[in-house]
Amino acid sequence: MRALTAALVPLSLLLAALPAHAYTVRLTAAEIEAVVRPHFPKRGSGPFGAVVLSNPKVVLAPGSDRLGIGLDVDAELPGGVAARAAAVVDGEVGYDPGRREFHLREPRLKSLAAEGLEEPYASMLAEAVTGLARARMPVIMLYRIPAGDPALGAAARVLKGARVRDGRLELELGP
Repeated sequence: MRALTAALVPLSLLLAALPAHAYTVRLTAAEIEAVVRPHFPKRGSGPFGAVVLSNPKVVLAPGSDRLGIGLDVDAELPGGVAARAAAVVDGEVGYDPGRREFHLREPRLKSLAAEGLEEPYASMLAEAVTGLARARMPVIMLYRIPAGDPALGAAARVLKGARVRDGRLELELGP
């Protein structure tokens, strides 16, 4: 029995030292949109007025490590000024290993096009959209790895990287 134990200990140490396999999730813009769309519209109000973000469209910029979401913006700014705009909010992809869910982290306003809106209203609108995006968009789940996925194993621990390649968002998980 001692001989068997002596033989198994080095084998178990060798197996423990072997790197665990990476696991890559590849998602198209349409797949992400199907999950994100039911979470809109997003509404908020504050010192710069009331804002509604709607009609999300996923933007996957080639070579980027960020996920973009194009949005329609409707706002009622101070002084009764109504505004319509198109915005793109982007953010890092975060991962919750306990729930096996991906979320948008640290969203920021990448672009805002509000034709004919002059200062200071354009700045007010940008502040209002930024505030709403930061407050309400990180809670949107982008994707959930199916429970019991046999290929996942120990790789479900850490998000190693995110990148856009060939029109897909690639999320690499590892131990």
